[in-house]
Formats: sequence, structure tokens, C-alpha cells
Amino acid sequence: MMRDIPRSVWYIVGAAFLVRLVFFLAVLLTSGDSAFMTGDSRGFLQIARNVAEGRGISQSDSAPFLPDSRFPPIFALTLGGSLYAFGSFLPILILNMILGSIVPLFAYRMGAYFTPLQPEVPPLQGGEEYGVRKVHGKPQPLGRVVTGFTENRKTGIIAAILAAFEPLTLILSLLLIPHPLSLIFLLSAVLLFIIFLESRSAWHACASGAFLGLSVLVRPHGKLLFLFAFLFFIGAAFRELRAGFIIRRIVVPAAAFFLASIIVLSPWAIRNYYHFGTFDISSTGLRNIYTDFAVSVVSYKTGEAYGDVEAMLEEDFARRHGIAVKDIDRDPQWGNLLFKEGIGIIARNPKEAIFVFSITMTAFFTQDLYMYFSQVFGVLEPGTIDFSPSMVLAKEGPAKLFALVWDRLGFGALIPLAGRILWVGFFALSSIGFFIAISRRGRERTLALLFGFLIVYHAATSLAAGFSAHGFHRYPANVFFFILLSYALVAFISLRTGIRARASAESAP
Repeated sequence: MMRDIPRSVWYIVGAAFLVRLVFFLAVLLTSGDSAFMTGDSRGFLQIARNVAEGRGISQSDSAPFLPDSRFPPIFALTLGGSLYAFGSFLPILILNMILGSIVPLFAYRMGAYFTPLQPEVPPLQGGEEYGVRKVHGKPQPLGRVVTGFTENRKTGIIAAILAAFEPLTLILSLLLIPHPLSLIFLLSAVLLFIIFLESRSAWHACASGAFLGLSVLVRPHGKLLFLFAFLFFIGAAFRELRAGFIIRRIVVPAAAFFLASIIVLSPWAIRNYYHFGTFDISSTGLRNIYTDFAVSVVSYKTGEAYGDVEAMLEEDFARRHGIAVKDIDRDPQWGNLLFKEGIGIIARNPKEAIFVFSITMTAFFTQDLYMYFSQVFGVLEPGTIDFSPSMVLAKEGPAKLFALVWDRLGFGALIPLAGRILWVGFFALSSIGFFIAISRRGRERTLALLFGFLIVYHAATSLAAGFSAHGFHRYPANVFFFILLSYALVAFISLRTGIRARASAESAP
């Protein structure tokens, strides 16, 4: 799967780790290990302490230690092992740095698969210029001369560079969060699935299903991908109408994919059924429509602080159903009911819901979080942004938002401005790359649709978070953005090279 990686990509991996290590040491020495923690980090730490002390997977800080299903087990158990063995979570940060540094390998490999193969070009004849051959009397650009078939590596290498050094992607691989580990499992699943699309091997399908299951057990955001995988196999079966081909090419690989994922997921799912009466992997998911998106809708409508609205809605739900507020967070059995009530709030406030939807989608595709982390790491003064940027953007527009940020940060406002412009450019170029690829046939169209689907999937599932830090939610999709973006850049370069080659040939005597 990772054979034939060129030396240049390994240099990128090494440089990625070195940059992360230097950044990590600088922050650790100046701000301490607390700078690497987010809100969820504290929840993971509490579970890890309980695991290390033999109290089970629970967020309770005192007896009784109630079982918890907000976070799947793999990251919490890994963190608990670090606390037990080393008395520190710093080894997990080092692990995240290593994992973040090898993401460029996956970006390269998928980018190389995505790019079409270049056919063998015969040697140039006398009187012909390099890169141009006259065919039927007309000059034709040939690109670089190759022997046999070779991958056009430019797309993969550009994607690898972006995955290694884009600032937000780099920063998120330094924090005490499960995202890097979940991402490595997800990328393994996607890469194996791409290989399966060509090989139709049940082994590749089996490994893909197993890695997707592992990704979900680290971070649950990919759990609905199993439904879409099922729909894919159903659709593929209709394309293979001959019985023998359906069995060998579709049914057996599909069975291997889902059997592997069930084997991986079942211990945790059975544990949740024993404690909560549901096989759901996590209490997060559908319930976020109530606890996040509906909260954003009400907050936008009333102007009340997000945290106050969140507390009010959760207390109201708990009171009406006779449960503790903390049960909303830890118990997945309430997910369906929370989802229904959240949909009810949205249906009663359609105008506000449309505004929240618009801001949420804009944030997903363009949010940089450079200002936030500049404050966390002491580059900008913390605590100066005492308002909701999303709320101001929705109600008063980008000019007012920039004026407020400038008033608080001065020239420091250029940091989030530059970050937002950068990500707007990333989104625009990746969109262009997507449409170029689907206008073509074969592998390019197929993989563009796959990458585009994965981006839209993460955008749709992050929608439930409402006014949130969507740079975190976009993290698993960043690699697919980078591949499509790189594809667009290579297409532009190839077009420009072709135009120059034609012009040179036409001007030749």
C-alpha cells in the first residue's frame, strides 16, 4: 500500500515531524502542557484517570463512577495507559506528532492514484523539440518523456506538502485530542477502499472495513459511513448483473467489509447495550441537533449567550424526562428523542435555522482558527474576543466583524484575515479540481466523487454542531481538500505548459 514512495515524500515527512517537534518544544517551554489541551481534552483526561485507577470508562470525578459513552474507548484507553505507565499525557502528544507527520504519505499515495497514468512516449525524432511532436502535421505537446507507465506524482507531492505544513493541520496534530489517530485509521480505510475499487479483492475490502471501525472507535464521526458503504455495495451489485461476477466482485467483498467492521465494533457496542440498552457507539451524533444546532438557533434568535441557552435547553429536557443533565452527555439512549425535539425547534424557527445553516457551512469550508490558536499560544493577547464572531458575521456582516476584531487586536487582526483568505482560496481551488476531474472519465471521476463525498459527509455531520469550531470538524476532510486543490494546480500547470509548447512549435520555422 505504501510501496514506491519517492525519497522526496520521505523528506517531507521528516521535515513535517521536525517542524512539529520544534513547535511543540517552544510551546511547552513558554506556555506549559496546558496549552495543548482543549475542552474535550479535559473530558478525556478524566476518563483516562479513572481507567488508570481501575474505575472503568467514566467521566465521573467521584463515586459513583457512572459508565459513560460520550467518547469511544480507544483514545481514552491509550491515554489511560500513558498516565498509568508514565504519569503524563506528553507521550500521547508525541504520538500525535508522529501520526500527523505521516499523514503526507497518505496524501501522496491517494493523490498519485487520483492522477492519470502517462503512456510511454517514443524517442524524439530529428528536428523535433523536446516535449512537442508533430502529429499529422500539427504540433502536439507530449509532457515529460517516460518509459512504460508511470504515475504523475505532482498532485500527490503538492498534497503531501499541504498536509505537512498547512498551519491548522499542523497545530491540530499537537493537541491532546483523538483526531490524528482517528484520521490515520480513516485514511487507511479510504486508501484500501480505493485499492479495492480496482482489485475487487475481498482482503482489501475486509481491511478497509476494519480500519473504518477502528476510526469510529477513536472518534465517532465516521459511524454513518457504514450506511453509505452499504448503499455503494447495493448500487455496485446492480452494475454487475451477471451472477458469478456479483458473488465474486460484490457480495464476498461486501460481506468481508461488514464482517470485519462488526468484529471491531461489537465489543464496545455490546458494552453500551449492557449499560444503556442501545448498540449506539456514542452519545454524540443525533443528539447534537438539540444540544448544539438548536442551541445556536435559539441563541441567534434571542441574542442570549450560547452557554446560557445551552444550559436552559438541557435543563428543560432533563426536567421533562426525569433524568439528570449529565445523562444527556453520557447516555446514548436519549439520542433519538433529543434529535426529534431539536428538529421541532428548528421547524418552529426556520428563518433563524437558515442563518445558522449558512454560517455553519461557511465556517466549515473556510474557518482557519489561526486567531484562536494565536491566543492559546500567546502570540496574541488572550481573552480579547468577548463576542461570538459567528453571531456578528450572521447579523452584521463581515465588515462589522473585521472592525470589531481590529478594535480588539489591532494589526493582529491580519492573522485571522490572512487565514480566512487562505482557506477561501483552498476551497475555491479544490472545487475547481473537483469539477475538472468529474468532467473526465475513469479513475479521475470516480475518485473525485469519492473525495467530494467525504468532504460533504463531514460538512453535513458537522452541521449538527451549530456555532462551533469547525476547523476541528473539517480536520478529517483536509487531506481530500488538499488532493483536489493539488489536482487543480497541476491541471493549470499542464495547461500553461501545453499552451507554451504549442506557441513555441507554431513560431518555429
